[in-house]
Amino acid sequence: MKKKPYYNSNPKSPEINLTPLIDVVFVILIMFIVIAPMLELDRISLANGSIKISHESYTSKYKTPFKISVREDDSIWYNNHMLSLNQLKTALLNDIQAHDNKNIQLIQDKKASFGRYQEIKNLAEELQFQEIDILLKPV
Repeated sequence: MKKKPYYNSNPKSPEINLTPLIDVVFVILIMFIVIAPMLELDRISLANGSIKISHESYTSKYKTPFKISVREDDSIWYNNHMLSLNQLKTALLNDIQAHDNKNIQLIQDKKASFGRYQEIKNLAEELQFQEIDILLKPV
């Protein structure tokens, strides 16, 4: 008995079934469509402006010697003195040795730029502070 070859010996009719390939492509496309809206990581939801939190009660409850204020003109204030970012770094380096509490309270004005917050956050990470408490001034 003659054995049949394992490949298609008829060269006139090559057949490739594309249905499974198309199904897989559609499933992957649907997964991207469903997952893509969930990939937005840059959004931060803030508390509603109608909630009134007393700034003084919060700062007295959580005492820290490192209180930094950023005003709407992006000026940095530390210990009631306006400082540049480099001056702030020097002042924090001088004060960090004298205190055990390694938390910064950042009081950010609503109209101050996000870039200024990012610079202060990077500075706190560089100086190895443990936490940053961000206080938003009530409207």
